[in-house]
Amino acid sequence: MSLLFLALKGNSYFYAGQLMAMSIIHGGPPQFLSPVLTEALICGPEKVIVSAEDVANEEIHSQIILIRDASSEDALEDAVSKASSILALSGCFRRTDMQNRGEVAIDIASWYVLQRTRAAYESFSEGLTALGMLNALKTYPMQLRCLFVESIERLTAEHLENLFKVHLSEAGSNKYHGECITLGFWRDYLQDAELKLTTVSLEEVLVFVTGSDKIPALGFSPAPSVEFLHDEDHRFPIANTCENVIRLPLKSKYEYFKKDMDFGIKNSHGFGRP
Repeated sequence: MSLLFLALKGNSYFYAGQLMAMSIIHGGPPQFLSPVLTEALICGPEKVIVSAEDVANEEIHSQIILIRDASSEDALEDAVSKASSILALSGCFRRTDMQNRGEVAIDIASWYVLQRTRAAYESFSEGLTALGMLNALKTYPMQLRCLFVESIERLTAEHLENLFKVHLSEAGSNKYHGECITLGFWRDYLQDAELKLTTVSLEEVLVFVTGSDKIPALGFSPAPSVEFLHDEDHRFPIANTCENVIRLPLKSKYEYFKKDMDFGIKNSHGFGRP
């Protein structure tokens, strides 16, 4: 969290917390807080251990690393000298030796990330109490942490395949037979996209259908679905990002399907229409 005095003075951190709470309650996309800030919201800033890697400021980060990783007394003395300003400002200026240099580094990082921004943090967390969001996070941290921290899980073909509900015609009908063939092509296409064998990525497929390049923690509403285009005039896929639906053209061969899917998605100017 960055500290901007004008934002603090204007109560912007409080409003940001409120907006985040309302967004999450309504299935919104937050998932952008750092793990450290999220843990502070859950446990309290005093119980969170901060490392040098959590410091975004490159100069301060470099100074902390020099102190933490000093390999000799001379190197440590030089590192402390270079970091004298931040040591004084953070209240961490004390005798630093090879035994306590790691502790000093953690203290500086903790002050910079959490204590320096404490007023902004308190205002933000107060806003996050809207609709009971902060209390819910503290009560169910394992279940709700994913709503706040960005997911690092890679999108896979299996994720997308399981995400979509497929609408097929009546079993045994002529339409059903063609749809089943195309459904197989769709699954193969997702696999090829994951393996980078197409010009389209899985994220681009998701954007084409939903407008989002990742799956929200609370899922999509309405749930994404697959339908089929039986009119021979429809060569390329069509999507409706309001309904989260993709309509696939029926093809007799996979190479035709793949070529037209690539072209349709890559040349879509918006709202799933090439």
